[in-house]
Amino acid sequence: MRVLIKKCKIIDPNSKYHLKTMDVLIEKGRFTQINKNISEPKANIIEGQSLHISPSWIDVGTRIGEPGFEHRETLTQSLDAALKGGFGTICVLSSKENYFDNAGSLSLIKEKTKDHIVDCKIISALSENLEGKEMAELLDMETSGAIAFGDGVCAKTTADLLKRGFLYLKKSNGLILFNPTNKKLSPNGQMHEGVVSTSLGLNAIPTVSEIIAIDEAIAIKAYTDGNLLLHLLSAKESVAKIKKEKKVGNLYCSVSYHNLIESDASLDTFDVNRKVLPPLRDEKDKDALIKAVNTDTIDIICSNHIALDQESKLKEFPYAEFGALGLQTCGVACLEILSSEVIVEKMAINPRKIFNLPESTIALESDVSITIWDAEKPFTFEKKDISSNSGNSPFVGSRYKSTIVGIIQGNDIALNNS
Repeated sequence: MRVLIKKCKIIDPNSKYHLKTMDVLIEKGRFTQINKNISEPKANIIEGQSLHISPSWIDVGTRIGEPGFEHRETLTQSLDAALKGGFGTICVLSSKENYFDNAGSLSLIKEKTKDHIVDCKIISALSENLEGKEMAELLDMETSGAIAFGDGVCAKTTADLLKRGFLYLKKSNGLILFNPTNKKLSPNGQMHEGVVSTSLGLNAIPTVSEIIAIDEAIAIKAYTDGNLLLHLLSAKESVAKIKKEKKVGNLYCSVSYHNLIESDASLDTFDVNRKVLPPLRDEKDKDALIKAVNTDTIDIICSNHIALDQESKLKEFPYAEFGALGLQTCGVACLEILSSEVIVEKMAINPRKIFNLPESTIALESDVSITIWDAEKPFTFEKKDISSNSGNSPFVGSRYKSTIVGIIQGNDIALNNS
């Protein structure tokens, strides 16, 4: 198959064509021509108002429904949502509904996703059954393809478990994801502690619950010389701590795009689809997170995608579960507030480096794995666009200035609305 992308701006800091607008010809899954004006009558032409291409985006920490919760979202629907959002790879994270604590559980996911254009990687559980007691079969799962380890948002990850995990993975320099939260400080918390929670009369989640957990994890990392990713920061104080500690090395952090585009003020209508973890915090926190993304302090932007059925969400706010759909709107929402260069760094370049995934660059004769978007083609996200069985998105009806055109991976091409 021949594909010719006309007049596209290349966003790839590892490419000599970075920030240049070129024609790009793809044949048999490789870049064969990159030039100002390419004519290839037999090629499938992709054109747009302001096309951009970059190494394909990667989502870290996607939560899936299948197996067991297909009524929320099947694996195919998760991958379809990723495709619509411009992600060429999702890295799925263990949750109480689905956890991967042995090699067999990895094989099941790999088998079910092998034929989809979107690649599926697995962040395996750190402990058996996510109970925070006995370590899971880490080295066995690493051999079977696990790219990192972590118990997700499970509150049972103890200091001792972290210490043992770091020491056990030291030989391979395996990465541990840790979601920093001390639930003893907010056992019934529903949203960020602040003016809005007080006015709504809701139990709150103070930023100190995140800060204390970060302090403990960093101390254990330093003691063991471990490899740590603090997953989903939400507070300005957390950013300040990370900025100081990152100088030591082997310390990374991520943020949910929800925390970059909204604050707790958006909860004044008790919108259960905006009830997420980490919680939406105040404007100062949001501004600090955006600043950290625009520097080297925060490494990765995540969709924090969680599909939930109506029975889990259509309740009074205190009883609704935490979580929102994110794969389809993460990229276009971030393009509203961040430069393309920053987005590509945080959603394509850094995930590959941190998780030791194969590099992808836009260069002659390189294998193709790209995300394509049009920066001047507006897109309105409608209910009919949702790939999931679930509908728990707070952004239905939102209009964005950019549209995700599709992805190309090797010989496979998938364009949205085509």
